[in-house]
Order: sequence, then C-alpha cells, then structure tokens
Amino acid sequence: MDEQSRWTLWRQDDNGSSAIIEASLSQQDAKARQKELEDRGHKQLYWIEPDTSKVRPALNLVVIRAKDIEASKAFYKTLGLTFERHQHGKGLPHYTYETNSCVFEIYPAQDESSSTLRMGFSVADPDHLVELLINSGNKILTAPKDSPWGRRAVVQDPDGHKVELTKLK
Repeated sequence: MDEQSRWTLWRQDDNGSSAIIEASLSQQDAKARQKELEDRGHKQLYWIEPDTSKVRPALNLVVIRAKDIEASKAFYKTLGLTFERHQHGKGLPHYTYETNSCVFEIYPAQDESSSTLRMGFSVADPDHLVELLINSGNKILTAPKDSPWGRRAVVQDPDGHKVELTKLK
C-alpha cells in the first residue's frame, strides 16, 4: 500500500467490543499512536487497518442480453474486443471479454431486455470505427464530434444498446 493511503486505529476492549479510535491517519502516525496506547499497559488490543471508507467503487462487470449473440459479438469485435466462449455449469453459453479491471459479457436474451443500457468505451479512433460500423450496416446515433470529454460518437449495437465511443483528451 502506498504512503498516501490512510489508516484506521482500532481498539478491542476486555468484552470483545471493537471501536475505531482514530481514522484517516498516515500509516506512520497510526503505528506511532498504536505504540503510544500499547505502552500505557492497558489490557486492550490495538491494531491498524487500511482505511477503506474513502475507497471509490469501481465497475467490474457489465452483462448485456442479445437476441443474436453472434451478431453482437461481431459488433463489439469491430471495436477491438476479443471474446472467449464460456458456460458456467448448466448456465447459458455466452461470450466474455476481460480486461484487468472489468468483465463484459454477452448472454442470449430470454424474456428480459437490456436495450435501455448505455455504455461507453475509450477507443483510439472513433471516426475510423464509425466508418467500419456504417459499412457493416450498424446505426450511428451521433456522428463523431469534439466534446468536453474528447472526440465522441454514439452508435447502436444490434440489440439497440447505445454505445459511446470516445477518444479521451
């Protein structure tokens, strides 16, 4: 854990109850405060832990439902995603694309629809991808243009999901 991370000092009393003594300390300050309290000779347990109260959640899974998973796979493959076919136990066969921090899956649609979902991908060249998608017969909702977030286009996959393609600034 890096030096900028924050730490929490905990105490457990004789009855087994735990409580936070101090939070948002540097690791060095948390260790020093822990030692100071332990040196007083009380029969209480003190320890420090990384402070996770300010850890930002991160998206790690997106699952879409598609009427034709092969057509959707081809669409997303145009964007540069590479898929593996998966099946968990007796579950439905589906396609999975994994990055270091996120899994993107395409499952066959049954009764439920995910077409109201909007998602975005950082890409190297949205203009080129839009050209490829037009040539493949896909619908372009917003042609590539500069925006506060970078060069951006919005396209539609075969099941109607809105997909943003952005070259970040």
